[in-house]
Amino acid sequence: MPGLIPPERNSSSLPMVAPVATARLPEGPLAIVVATRPSPFGAFAVVCAGGPVICFDGPALGVTATHHDHAGGTCAAALSADGALLITGGQDGACVIRGEGRYHRTDSDTAWVEHVTISRDGRRFAFCRGRRMTVVDTATNEVCVTHLLPSTPSTLRFHDGVLTAACYGGVLVWSNNGTGAMRQYPWRSALLSLVQSPDAKFYAAGCQDAAVHCWRRSSGEDFEMSGYPAKVKALAFSPDSRFLATGGHHVVTVWDFAGAGPQGSSPRELTGHAQLVTSLVFSSPRRLWSGGADGAVIGWDLDARRGASPVAVHVHDAPVVELALVGRHIVAAHSDGVMVSLEVAQ
Repeated sequence: MPGLIPPERNSSSLPMVAPVATARLPEGPLAIVVATRPSPFGAFAVVCAGGPVICFDGPALGVTATHHDHAGGTCAAALSADGALLITGGQDGACVIRGEGRYHRTDSDTAWVEHVTISRDGRRFAFCRGRRMTVVDTATNEVCVTHLLPSTPSTLRFHDGVLTAACYGGVLVWSNNGTGAMRQYPWRSALLSLVQSPDAKFYAAGCQDAAVHCWRRSSGEDFEMSGYPAKVKALAFSPDSRFLATGGHHVVTVWDFAGAGPQGSSPRELTGHAQLVTSLVFSSPRRLWSGGADGAVIGWDLDARRGASPVAVHVHDAPVVELALVGRHIVAAHSDGVMVSLEVAQ
């Protein structure tokens, strides 16, 4: 069962946190999607592997709804920024749009819908079946445009009016919420994950070849951080865009993007996990949380004046699949379906 680990080093300003609530999903989790505003669907939703989407009211982990919309199971989900729409995709090749008093199902297909994303203004959503990406008008349910990608994407996401897809060969970016001109940020490797810095200056991708590749959005200039012992999937930028935290090891590697950026600099290495780091999330500009295959969730204080201090706050005997910031709480989803909510003092 989940429990606390007494910290061996508690020199940081980050307080110890205690579990607020625990819950168990019917199946292991695939992803967590969080509402940025109060939503009729709850504070966040969890996609269960081969099963439903379960909506939760918040850190207390009370279930508000369970949606079984896809034969074979749900693969992906997205909540609109205003919390009004929930869109899911599944093994039946269809997308389901819920909210604002309506329910709509797209045509099914033999290819699974593995990625779904909604634009910030809520006017469009995009999904992928294999290499085929489709952009849809949420008001009319009409297809706006379809793109055939060079390979099946690993990520698909709207960022401030542009639609991005990461796949083998680089990052593809479409303006006008996916219907405008396309720009490519090339790289000769398979990209496994992608994040954009909050100040919109950088893209950072975790790569199949055990490296992190970055691009400056304005110029397309690229650079790489290599030497990881494993493929890099876990990535997170701090809210002020200064730090990029990366997995690819049992050590959390943190790169400083201040000034001239990380090129030629040495990263911070945060040691605390016994196995591979699987998920990363910031709760504030200097407070980072890491989850690992060892089942541990660790909080880190990145205050530059103190270095980096760990506080181990929670452990469970199954790997962490994903961490999410829900208000002032960290929600950890483990591979065996156990979920834990941890309070973060502000």
